Amino acid sequence: MKKMGWKIFESHKKTKQKVKIALWALVILILVIMVGNGVRFVHFISAPLNKETTISKNYLWDGAFNINLVVKSAGLSVLSYNPKEKTLVLLEVGDEVYINVPGGFGEWQARSIFDLGENENPKAGDSFLVNSFSSHLEIPLDGYWEPGGSFKNTRAKDLILQLRSSPLDLISLLLSSKTNITLFEFWRFALGLIGIREDKIVETGNFSEDAILSEGLTIGVYNATDLPGIAQKVSRIISNMGGNVIISSNASFKQKHSTLSAPPSQTRKRLMQVFSSSEMKDEKYESRAEVNIFIGEDFAQKIN
Repeated sequence: MKKMGWKIFESHKKTKQKVKIALWALVILILVIMVGNGVRFVHFISAPLNKETTISKNYLWDGAFNINLVVKSAGLSVLSYNPKEKTLVLLEVGDEVYINVPGGFGEWQARSIFDLGENENPKAGDSFLVNSFSSHLEIPLDGYWEPGGSFKNTRAKDLILQLRSSPLDLISLLLSSKTNITLFEFWRFALGLIGIREDKIVETGNFSEDAILSEGLTIGVYNATDLPGIAQKVSRIISNMGGNVIISSNASFKQKHSTLSAPPSQTRKRLMQVFSSSEMKDEKYESRAEVNIFIGEDFAQKIN
């Protein structure tokens, strides 16, 4: 037992050393870019790695919450990385599963959704996948990740295990990946993946957010559109995030953009990110919930 414990200790020690090597290699790469490009550097690290992405995300993932991504590699999967607990939920989605594509496109096999979006002008394969999977699984998704190069035909779990054993592969993965997240976000995310223990990678699990669960604020969800069933759908999304939804109803008014009224909290911050909502200035409602979100046409169309 002592020998086994020593082996595990040595394995973790070597993994940490590899992570440090990969980190310093990436730092050197970034310094070279800074020297060579000067003022372009700030734009470089704050822009999506895929400049042609059609996914709109108006926040920067800083590790305060989970990051949820659709992964398109050898197959399709959805991952949720929890940076606080250092855990990863990795859910594979069968290629032949039929999924409703928002926007009136009807049901398509999962493997065909990306190509369907690429036939649009402009090409929108990534946003088609994100919106379809978010609506189907009823979870928030922060974006899309398509590993390239030698990783292109690698299943998501195998890719992560490969990164853990060879952290220096992070650099080639970074240079070949297509994603709507920025260099800064991808760096933080990938280093987190390298540090995850294999027993912390699960293929079934929930997508709850620790911060929302711990605050336990009561939440009211209101449909401020003419589209049916939006309040119920959004309520399930928030519940899957760990939210305590006590009201799910139609608003007495309609609006194009989603708005939110809530006390300063992590729940408020995360919901504003997920639903691209702004603070409600004119409180024209009465509610017993502590947090109230009014879903406008902007988000409703993404999931309907």
